Amino acid sequence: MNKGCCVGAILSNGEGIRLLDSDGHNQPSNTSYQVGQIWDLTFTYRTEITEPHNEDVLVINSTFKGNVANLQDYLEKKLKVKIWKGTHNNLFDNKIRWTNNGSGYISVRTGLPEHSVGFYISDTDITFEDNHYVFGSDTSKKIASVTLQTQVDIPAGTLIRVSLARWWKPEDVDMEERCYVQLSGWY
Repeated sequence: MNKGCCVGAILSNGEGIRLLDSDGHNQPSNTSYQVGQIWDLTFTYRTEITEPHNEDVLVINSTFKGNVANLQDYLEKKLKVKIWKGTHNNLFDNKIRWTNNGSGYISVRTGLPEHSVGFYISDTDITFEDNHYVFGSDTSKKIASVTLQTQVDIPAGTLIRVSLARWWKPEDVDMEERCYVQLSGWY
């Protein structure tokens, strides 16, 4: 992201959170948090929440504890995290709509999902083309990449983290604000 990293985490009760610094900013690009790590966190929930971005927490202190061997098993079996599976239409409680140029988004008009971050396992390969990820042969649907990982094609069956960008609309266009779908990482 242009102002740091969107770092997600899952609490031991399966609740998804988004780790902001103690001042409410995204984590820096050189964050210590890495995929598959376990941390002991002291945090407070952000008081100013704008749905569907209800996962924001302000991290006060953190201590590294270890690594998870198999992230998908850990999420599904130990933490009981819901993982969207199948077509891209299943993302975000089936509330994603697509612009004429293929970008996925949600809006107040289309209905808000319960959360702004989640995990997904696609039933088709996802390829990286023209700075976006596209779903198999359906090149009319695309999502932006905000991961720090190298941009590569992602095979079907891979665990993927997806997120919704903050509310936005172009300044020079008369349209509703939207949250666009982003691919945040794969494991």
